[in-house]
Amino acid sequence: AFAPSAASFEGPNSTFHILSFGGSLCSNTERDVCMQFSSDLWNLSIQPESYAKPKWTKITINATTRGYPGRRVGTHIFRIDVSLLLFGGISVQSGTLSRQCDFWLFDLTYRTWSKLSSDRCLP
Repeated sequence: AFAPSAASFEGPNSTFHILSFGGSLCSNTERDVCMQFSSDLWNLSIQPESYAKPKWTKITINATTRGYPGRRVGTHIFRIDVSLLLFGGISVQSGTLSRQCDFWLFDLTYRTWSKLSSDRCLP
């Protein structure tokens, strides 16, 4: 439950990508009591000729972005064309865990987040 969420796709030259958002910033021994979460977006690139050397790269957000999903765990993330769709998760608000029911779209080309409107939370 405290792992980052991920989406994957095959890019140019058969490079395989796994995109990861959020997750816990705590050590394995602290996970039951720690509520420090990340809002980082990472790309793991794996090239067929060098499967033994995968490369992690932090995806920087365009400075013009006016909002972002915030620190959380347990999101659902999907790749749609040149974007990532992120839904929900759990964040910390005023020291307690809070269920999120929001949708965010990340444009992989321009590296910007946009909040999408939704009418309600899933039951």
